[in-house]
Amino acid sequence: MSTRQTNLLIEFEGDNYEIGFQHGEHFRERIQELTHRVIEYYRTLAQLTCEDELLNITNKFIPYAEEYSPRIYAELRGISDGAKIDFSRLFFLNCFPDISDLRFPHMREMLKSTARDMFAFQPYLLRSGCTSIGALGKATEKKEVLIGQNYDLSSFYKEHVILMKIKQKKGPSIVMCSFNGILTSGAGINSNGIAIVINNLHSTDWRVGVPFSFIARRVLDQERIGDALHATLAARRSSGANYLIADENLICNVETTATDYEVIFARDGHIAHSNHYLSSRLKKYECTTFFDTFIRVEISDRMLREASGVIGEGVFIDVLKNHVNFPDSICRHPISEDNEEKDELGRTLFSVILFPKERKIKVSMAYPCENKFWVFSLSSG
Repeated sequence: MSTRQTNLLIEFEGDNYEIGFQHGEHFRERIQELTHRVIEYYRTLAQLTCEDELLNITNKFIPYAEEYSPRIYAELRGISDGAKIDFSRLFFLNCFPDISDLRFPHMREMLKSTARDMFAFQPYLLRSGCTSIGALGKATEKKEVLIGQNYDLSSFYKEHVILMKIKQKKGPSIVMCSFNGILTSGAGINSNGIAIVINNLHSTDWRVGVPFSFIARRVLDQERIGDALHATLAARRSSGANYLIADENLICNVETTATDYEVIFARDGHIAHSNHYLSSRLKKYECTTFFDTFIRVEISDRMLREASGVIGEGVFIDVLKNHVNFPDSICRHPISEDNEEKDELGRTLFSVILFPKERKIKVSMAYPCENKFWVFSLSSG
C-alpha cells in the first residue's frame, strides 16, 4: 500500500481497508476535528444532552451499510483505525446528508414547518444547497457528455475539503472530491468513465438504512452505467438524494426518496437539478425546503437551453459562477466573511466539471467566480 500527494491531489493505493487506513492516518487530526464539530452541531441542534443519543440512532444504520457493500464498509473501518477514532463517531460523520433528516421532535417541527414559518428556522437549517448540471450530444459543442456541480455545504466543512485519487486492488481507480474522514462527497469519476454529481433532497419517508455516502461511493465502483443506476436503486436508502450519473454516452438523473425513485433522462440534451423534486409523482414526499432551489434550477436550465448546440466547459463555468439571487445563488458565498453566523451558513466549497469520455475532472476549490479550475485525468489508469 502507498500514499502520495501532488499539489491538490492526495493518492491512496491498496485494498479497501488499506486505502481507508492511509486516508485516516494522513488526515488524523483533521478527521478528529471535523467529527467533533459535526457531532456537537447536531447534538446542540437536536437539544440533546450527550452525543450517545445521536450515535445510538446512526448505529442502527451500520448493519445495512455493511451488508450493502462489505468492501466500502472495510474502507470506513480502515479510516477509523488510521485516524484513531471511535467507529461509531466516524460512521455518524459519514451520514452527513442523512442526519439532516433525523426525526428528533425539535427537528421534525423545523423540517415540516409551513412556508410562512420557514424564515424563522433558517438559522437552524443550513442555508446551503448544491446545483448540478449536465449536457450531451447535439446540445454540446463537441458532441460529448459532461456533468458538473457546485457543492454547497455548511461553512465549517470548508477547511476539510480534499481531492483524492484511489487505486484499488479490486475495482476501478477513482478521482473524487470529499472531506476529511468521509468516503465521498458524491462528486467524482472512475477509470471506467462513470461519473457522478449529487443534490441533497429532504423526503418525508426517512428511515434507518444505507447512508448516502455508501451509495455514492458504490456508484463509483461500477463498470457500466446500468450497474451504477442499480447501485442507487437496490439500496435500502435511508433518505432522499438526487444522483446525476453519466458515462460517455448517457446521463441518468435519479431522484430518490427512502422508498421510491424516478429516473429522468436529458431528453433535450441538457439537465439541471437543485434541492427539490422535479418528478410530480415524488412531490408528495417533499419536506419544506429553501425557496432559492427553484431559482437556481431555473437559471441553470435557462442558461443551458439558450446555449444549446455550443455547450461546453466555458458554458458550464458561466452557469456555476452565476450570482442571480446572491448570496443564495448558484455560486454561493457570504455577503461578508465577518458575518456572525458564518459557521452555520452555507457556501460553495468546491466546483467540479466531469468529462466521462476523457476520464477527466476539473475542480475549482471554493468559489468558481474567483478561483481557477485544476484538471486531473484518469485516462492513464
